[in-house]
Amino acid sequence: MRKKTLVGLVIIVLLGIGLAFHWPGRQVEESFTPDNLLRFHVLANSDSAADQQLKAQVRDVVLAHLRSKMETVSSVEEAETIIANDLREIEQIAESKVREAGQSYPVVAELGRFNFPTRSYGQLTLPAGEYTALRVVIGEGEGANWWCVLFPPLCFVNISNSLAAEPAWDLPEGRPVFAPQGKRTQFSENAPRVRWKFWELVSTLGR
Repeated sequence: MRKKTLVGLVIIVLLGIGLAFHWPGRQVEESFTPDNLLRFHVLANSDSAADQQLKAQVRDVVLAHLRSKMETVSSVEEAETIIANDLREIEQIAESKVREAGQSYPVVAELGRFNFPTRSYGQLTLPAGEYTALRVVIGEGEGANWWCVLFPPLCFVNISNSLAAEPAWDLPEGRPVFAPQGKRTQFSENAPRVRWKFWELVSTLGR
């Protein structure tokens, strides 16, 4: 009887430890939501090779312009204010690149709420939904698009991970935006050790 009571106490204590390991991971996983992200979206005129190349060139000059402005931003509200006050200059920079390429496409830069499908950004997964975004539309805006996250300033980390042409998959409605998996790994790697030690101890006490 005494042995069973001891086993029960150990179970309760170790369950508490398991929750302590699990909860920080949940906090990290849900650190990004559609309301504290600012996305950057560039829409090409068409899917022709020339228009897609032009889209990449416009992306590069706009990001180069925004880099110093966004890297020290501490909130999504501050980021939105900076972009809102900079829209005309962003538009002019993009339009200048289009003219430099010998095209006469109009360019529109706007800040607003736009619908996005589910997309993966490296190890970050953003479910389908409405997000605030800086959107630059080149010409008809009917070609394959490109996107990244301006705040937090992930656009400046790895541009190659931002291609919106990669496959998407459906996620349950309301599922949170996930933080990069590397930040969760430190918790998930520890969890199995807790479980293994738990069962080892219970098995020993039960003998």
